[in-house]
Amino acid sequence: MSPAIVRVALPIPLPQCFDYTAENVSAGDLGRCVRVPFGRGEKTGLIVGLPDAADLPLERLKPVIAIQREAPALPADWLELVEFAARYYQHPLGEVVAMALPPRLRRADAVAGAEADPLLDLTAAGREALLAGKRESRALALLRDIESRGPRRRSVLREGEAGTPAVADALKRGWIAASVAADPAVMAGAPVLTDEQQAAVEAMSASLGQFQPFLLAGVTGSGKTEVYLRLVQQVIAQGGQALILVPEIALTPQLEGRVAGRFPAARVVSLHSALAEGARSQGFVQAMEGRAEIVLGTRLSVFTPVAAPWPDRRRRRARCQLQTA
Repeated sequence: MSPAIVRVALPIPLPQCFDYTAENVSAGDLGRCVRVPFGRGEKTGLIVGLPDAADLPLERLKPVIAIQREAPALPADWLELVEFAARYYQHPLGEVVAMALPPRLRRADAVAGAEADPLLDLTAAGREALLAGKRESRALALLRDIESRGPRRRSVLREGEAGTPAVADALKRGWIAASVAADPAVMAGAPVLTDEQQAAVEAMSASLGQFQPFLLAGVTGSGKTEVYLRLVQQVIAQGGQALILVPEIALTPQLEGRVAGRFPAARVVSLHSALAEGARSQGFVQAMEGRAEIVLGTRLSVFTPVAAPWPDRRRRRARCQLQTA
């Protein structure tokens, strides 16, 4: 049986893709990163097609070196997005792909999307410890905090008043453990909306699931972010993912803390160029796998593959872009 032909977009300044051969390749490999020979060296690119025939004779095609199968393949609508960007800006597809992907995926390195920040909740032992009237400690204060406010991410608990030692102590004693039962759409500490905010939420909610731009005008501190948070809640409640764009990297940590505090059970990932390669690549994979309900990032994060399963079952992007008029 002849090897299959794979068409690969490479990060070089040429407006063309290159054909290679590969054994045991299938339609599921479309959208996977790949390492291939090129010239006297190697390059990494993306499989963008599985043609029946190549422009060159089959015997002249070189075999791929490796296909990255540790991470899921990039979805079809992501490929459509980068192809549109390449056409619109008249730029080589391979270079657009390289710009859009985080570093480790771009190099076809192994990237794990495993949970690194689990949701922690009280165990039966933890509830017993609260009832036993033990001597006051930071770990017990942490338990009371979780009991009153609900399960939260480990990173959020570490940054709280109890701190990392209390989290480690509670985990060691078996008082808290990872939980998957909490509803990621539940909000904590949500204020009552003003009439103007409520009107904005209702108007924008009516267009969820379809493309419709809105400009929310207001001075700093007027409550625009609260409107976005309520829309994010609706998207998550419908089983979708929300992508929140911020105008610059410096604003990301503050907003990330606010969003994580408001949605304690949701998985929030931050994506921007200042992140470490591992964290950025892992967050990208977690979003692509649908395990991150909220993605926070700068403009580059528009290339994050997030999905929102609306009633028509088509993949759509749920975006909330923070703007000030």
